Amino acid sequence: MCGEFERYVKVYTMKGVIITKYAMAALEAILPANNFLRVHRSFLISINKIDSFTADEIDIRGQPIPVGNFYKQQALEILNDI
Repeated sequence: MCGEFERYVKVYTMKGVIITKYAMAALEAILPANNFLRVHRSFLISINKIDSFTADEIDIRGQPIPVGNFYKQQALEILNDI
């Protein structure tokens, strides 16, 4: 059984946090692919906010974001080209 809060997605912006009922896949579909990158089932990030990255983690303003195994190859290909 899904918990009530599993249906919500938190979007962190420079101005604060937005809670939405959009699914991650829906957000991924409407955000510009050249600016946003899915790096984990729970994380979709703004490429221009990345401070540093490794194969396993991306740092944005001191906050470590994990890179999921499923997304790792595509994420590294895109990030290495930047």
